[in-house]
Amino acid sequence: DSPQEACKKCFWRFAWESEGRRVLSHRQKEAYELALERHAPEMIDALALGMRAGMSFERAFRSYCFRFDDELALLCRQACLKWESGLVSRDDALLELGMRSGVASLERFASNVVRCLRFGSPMNRMLEALASEARGCYRAKMEEKVAKAPVKMLVQLRCSYCQPC
Repeated sequence: DSPQEACKKCFWRFAWESEGRRVLSHRQKEAYELALERHAPEMIDALALGMRAGMSFERAFRSYCFRFDDELALLCRQACLKWESGLVSRDDALLELGMRSGVASLERFASNVVRCLRFGSPMNRMLEALASEARGCYRAKMEEKVAKAPVKMLVQLRCSYCQPC
């Protein structure tokens, strides 16, 4: 291995181990993934809008990363800085972004963008379809969460009646 490759491996090992130390509870992880999923359509729409305005993918992605301040923008900012500093390729950074997010719509986004960039195919229609799909996934999750709320309240109410006074 060259010194640069050894440095990359060392960096990734450190980043992976440090991420592993941050242990989140199940609820915290669910809340984090839900926040990422909530912002995914917004990010994809911002990229599509930037690219329609004439920006390259890299410029539109960087614009989103540094103009928004939410969980997804922070994750995207980390990926952007990794590929801009030369630690990883753009494709690897995007695929890692999808993998680290744990959100299916972001994994699909990453793999589709990598494929489009690799083969030079247009991205506007793909981004619009992904944004619509991500909105639908988030809406379905929220509807499921709302549907479960009355059941949880009913179980708590029933348990309170069972306890002796």
